[in-house]
Amino acid sequence: MTGASVEHLDPETIPWKKIMGGVYEKVLYRDDVTQAYTRLVKFDVGSRIDSVLVHDFFEEFLVIDGALTDSSLNKTFTKGMFAMRRPGLKHGPFSSPDGCLAVEVRYYTRDAP
Repeated sequence: MTGASVEHLDPETIPWKKIMGGVYEKVLYRDDVTQAYTRLVKFDVGSRIDSVLVHDFFEEFLVIDGALTDSSLNKTFTKGMFAMRRPGLKHGPFSSPDGCLAVEVRYYTRDAP
């Protein structure tokens, strides 16, 4: 989906796309003008992201199932936990010993530092 309103989308109709290692995404909505998007992110059991991540957009992340550990924070995010990261915030590396499913929303704003 690009740019238009989306109602009643069944995520089961979208295939998982591998983005790295054991990490996959299903993009539910993307706006090509603003570069904002919403996606499901799935981490397979035992998956890892070994790098520290930093980006120029806002990121909201809600764990739907499983758990994801941010080793730089020494914190595990479990079902129902939420993170909002401002542009420039370092996070990761991540691991998911038991797997994780999350919703991620990325967006830009002109007011960001």
